[in-house]
Amino acid sequence: MKLKSFFIGIIGLYFFVGCSKNEDGKCIKCEQSDSVEICDAGEGKVSLVVEGKVIETQPLQEGQTLDEIAAQTCASLSVDNCYECMGPNVNDFEICQEGDDISINGELLPDLNGLQLDDVVQELINNASDEVVFRNLSCTKN
Repeated sequence: MKLKSFFIGIIGLYFFVGCSKNEDGKCIKCEQSDSVEICDAGEGKVSLVVEGKVIETQPLQEGQTLDEIAAQTCASLSVDNCYECMGPNVNDFEICQEGDDISINGELLPDLNGLQLDDVVQELINNASDEVVFRNLSCTKN
């Protein structure tokens, strides 16, 4: 994912989901990814830090708090819209939904006619056409 894009997109929004404060109170670490922190950069600015490196620093908008920015950024990292699938006859793959689009390992699946991710995964697991590649397939929601 492009964390930088998520960070820019969150300015002005507020959702409180899935982040916890570090002991020092200067940074908030995302529960979804231990390597991502949102930190107070001082002088009314906030930084996106990935694996200890500052990726971007942005000014806080008037009235926003570090908690609000961190909550939205952490929520954007949520991978609840993906499954990791594996089986004896297929390489492990990730199937994800973003909006109406569903992709396998980043490649868009065409012509799904509005099916949701859970339905597509269940069809693969059920393997109604008994395709060898999908026999004994198992998928776990991330």
